[in-house]
Amino acid sequence: MSEENESFAKNNSQLEKEVKGLWKDVGIVDTATADLDKILDGFDTLMDTASLMEKFEKKLNEEQNKFLQYQRQRLLSNAKHQMQRRLRDTFDDVDIDNSGSIMGKETGVLKRILKRDLPEVKDIDKIFDVDGDGKIKKWELMDACDKVLDQTYSVDYEKKNGKIQSVK
Repeated sequence: MSEENESFAKNNSQLEKEVKGLWKDVGIVDTATADLDKILDGFDTLMDTASLMEKFEKKLNEEQNKFLQYQRQRLLSNAKHQMQRRLRDTFDDVDIDNSGSIMGKETGVLKRILKRDLPEVKDIDKIFDVDGDGKIKKWELMDACDKVLDQTYSVDYEKKNGKIQSVK
């Protein structure tokens, strides 16, 4: 029960005592007491209902926040998968000789595309050529981009940057 409700109930109890004293002085104790008891029972029911409503509202807010967080995670996951699909398609488009790796002129094309789509990625050669053979293979590109995408398209990343707030 909230502090306001407790204060109201305390004041009500004091008022009840005063009213019963007045009725006793006037001589209408029996019927007035029965009527007052009915009113007080109704008040107790009302207070219980108010308390239940407060609990329900709190639970509803918690569930709403969980649902919104789930939906946000789902949307971020879908965005990540779309970006991964675009990267695979881009790799296939840039790998002109279909060798399964990008090197030479193909590397320059990949750099221009990635700088446009993922401006936060710097030093593309160092990041993507994991085994240092001078060629960027599809698995190297996908592994490196997955790390960037995991950071960019995650709820944890958004929480750290203050983009996710509770619904009130």
